[in-house]
Amino acid sequence: MNAPVKLRVPYDAIYIPYRHRNRQGQKVASDGHIVIESIAAIDAPISHRIVDEKGSLKAEVRLSQNSYWWVLKQAGRAVSPAEFASYAERESHLVLATLGCGLPYHSEVSEEKFFASKPRVVKSTKDDQWKKARVGASKVVFCDSTVLVAAGPPVYYGIRSGLDRKVIDIEVGPSELDLVDAGDNFRERGKTGIYGPTVSARRWAAKRALAIGPHELDRERHLFDRRDSSVRGIHQIEELLPAPPAGPQTCARALAEWLWRGMRKDGDWDSWPWIRPYVPCLADADGRAEYPHDLPHRRVLEDFAAVDWTSLTSNLAQEAEDAREILRRLDLINGLDEDDDAALGRLGF
Repeated sequence: MNAPVKLRVPYDAIYIPYRHRNRQGQKVASDGHIVIESIAAIDAPISHRIVDEKGSLKAEVRLSQNSYWWVLKQAGRAVSPAEFASYAERESHLVLATLGCGLPYHSEVSEEKFFASKPRVVKSTKDDQWKKARVGASKVVFCDSTVLVAAGPPVYYGIRSGLDRKVIDIEVGPSELDLVDAGDNFRERGKTGIYGPTVSARRWAAKRALAIGPHELDRERHLFDRRDSSVRGIHQIEELLPAPPAGPQTCARALAEWLWRGMRKDGDWDSWPWIRPYVPCLADADGRAEYPHDLPHRRVLEDFAAVDWTSLTSNLAQEAEDAREILRRLDLINGLDEDDDAALGRLGF
């Protein structure tokens, strides 16, 4: 059964005021609907439990429709479907972040007020915002009295901690790296959004080869130990239902996409474009708004790891070592080919 939910989405508009020539910008709020599917808990059995060092339950993950679902929380309490619908109508930071949309602005106006002045809209992000909202809604379900978010099977992450950032905490979180949880900006960890480290912390750990699946932990724990002088185990994963390997794939994706962003001409690092010719599969990265979906992450890492970066720059030595570790782990699970990538996409990656 599907439930329509009223939603207010903010967007940017570039427009020319009525009887004027010069362009202006405006933040606008658009009202519409998304559709959230409702499922019964009996149809979404618990696949994983996350417990602390004392065995106390910290979180549960459910399996339904080939996706792994995590409870959405606000201030440490599960959000109910009624609350989610109410928040969505009020342009909630929590709901917009969960859906992957841009966040609200203080200076925005309603569409009714905006269009009352007869502006000529030159460009806007409205369609993009609503597209994100609808895609995000497909990753949310109402399950009895809770709201669940599809975020992939759980993995262990090596998260920097301590005042000097020289401690690695082994924490559990979802393998999904796209979902913008409600709290990279403001949450108290584990209290708002979905359980686990923030998206930015997960991305950092994964690109450093520090996202490790439960079946890898004993074999690959040295990846945590080699980083810093102090490693602390925080929580553990109990697997109740078999899950596909997610650790090395999560790492491959994080590092490949990080390299892609840096090697674009408009990338994050001005000095990186000269590196593109050394990584052939990224040579055509320019002009793409998103990471090319037809470019396997493994291929990027293979091209990158094949280069002797020590003779070119000292800045990428660690990343090259990480790429080789990730490739080694992919080989242990028969690699990540295009069919595997598509299958993992259906599992919420």
